[in-house]
Amino acid sequence: MLMRARKGMLTLLGLVLTGLVLTLETCEGKVYMSVSPYPARVYENAPAGVQVLTVKAYDNVTGTPVTSIELEKISDAEYFRIGSDGILETAKKIDKPLRYRFQFFVFAIMPASFEVEYKHVMVEISSKNMYPPTFSQSVYNFCLYRYADPGLVIGSVNATDLDTDQFNSHFVIYPQGGQSALSYVQVRSSGEMVLNATPPQSQSLLQLVLLAIDSGSPRLTGNATVYIAIEDVKQPDTFCLATTDKDTTLCWKNPMPGRNFTGFQVQVHNQNLTLTFSLLVDPTSPSSASPATGWWPMKATPFESP
Repeated sequence: MLMRARKGMLTLLGLVLTGLVLTLETCEGKVYMSVSPYPARVYENAPAGVQVLTVKAYDNVTGTPVTSIELEKISDAEYFRIGSDGILETAKKIDKPLRYRFQFFVFAIMPASFEVEYKHVMVEISSKNMYPPTFSQSVYNFCLYRYADPGLVIGSVNATDLDTDQFNSHFVIYPQGGQSALSYVQVRSSGEMVLNATPPQSQSLLQLVLLAIDSGSPRLTGNATVYIAIEDVKQPDTFCLATTDKDTTLCWKNPMPGRNFTGFQVQVHNQNLTLTFSLLVDPTSPSSASPATGWWPMKATPFESP
């Protein structure tokens, strides 16, 4: 915005004021423009109305979208149409052979200043995308220790696509937008989920809907739901066990440094020779004045053969 001042008189509500009269003039920037994807693809014999790519154009100063978008007037461009929203789609049936490449320019015009920007468009005819990406599970369940440090990898999901052409089978995993759980969890394109921030005490479960979107034509999508249960107690998973002919000593590494635990329970299952170990934690005391770290031995107990 450009502001200019000049001496003069300003009449306002019947009052005559002498002073500076301010004149506001709008300063427009240049058009910023992008085309995605590039190159794009459309499948062989695709009918009219198939979405191909997206053109984004806006004023690089004000951020105002530029809605005056036009295609070059050549034969290749006649197979397509573009709306003010920047979505380019087929205007008629694609009757060119496989691997044919449509090439033309797209123009964005700033209405007030007639500032023009343009980008090259390339659309290759490909085989039709037949299969959507499919997650290995429709529902995933993970557990998260509430006091875990940000950056912890909570878990990962995976998906596959049965299309044989690489451009049809390539996909990326995204979280569906607008989900509250994204305040605490980052979802990487590989399907790995990472803790961003500690969930509040009121939160005991996080839910995410994930999408796997391929790059084929038409673009196909798979989805899965992820539930992350938030636990206030993290059970140990590192042990050492020493036995003699008379007793057994179990050592464990505290998985919750700084937490105030009140005791532990141990169960030995003789049938399958497994041991269950669990900590008892004071839920009203999330931290301890004397952090418990390192290895903690249990009192030696009489050894019983299975």
